[in-house]
Amino acid sequence: VAVHAVGLEPIARQQREFTGRYGACVHEDILHFRLSGTVTVLDDDARTEAVGVLREALDRAPAESRDALLRAADEASGVEPSVVYQPSARENFQKRCSERSGVGV
Repeated sequence: VAVHAVGLEPIARQQREFTGRYGACVHEDILHFRLSGTVTVLDDDARTEAVGVLREALDRAPAESRDALLRAADEASGVEPSVVYQPSARENFQKRCSERSGVGV
């Protein structure tokens, strides 16, 4: 979603595995991105990309998870934007990214 719907450029990936507080094995990916230009986030683009990722995951998901993935993909169009999200957050994000990366907005 960050690459295709937002336009960020991946520059590094870190992985780690540890035992959580309650004994569960936790796998964690930390992704680092660079702003490759103006960031434009459109809800429909992000939703389309997310549905594609869910459908692509079907081939490698355990059998018991496939129905949930299909249901999530089918119901994605009904997901409403966050009630706490402020449109100004997008502009603030762009400003912070451009200040850090030196790329103009």
